[in-house]
Amino acid sequence: MQFNWSKSSIAHTHTHTDWQYYLTRRLKLLKCVMMLFLESVLLYLVTVNYRYVAKLLGETMLYFVIFGANENNAQF
Repeated sequence: MQFNWSKSSIAHTHTHTDWQYYLTRRLKLLKCVMMLFLESVLLYLVTVNYRYVAKLLGETMLYFVIFGANENNAQF
């Protein structure tokens, strides 16, 4: 009796929201795959252009530090 009830409930949910459940699972899987793909691409770009990226970040940080200090001095 218990086994039949669980089987029927599973069958009911399966027939009722099978497509929606499948679609949501697919979308979640696709989102995870896309995130992993983007992360791998970013890691590849960072490793390839590491010196360029580091130089660019250093220059922008220096720029912001210098101009931030000038703005702070001007405010006082």
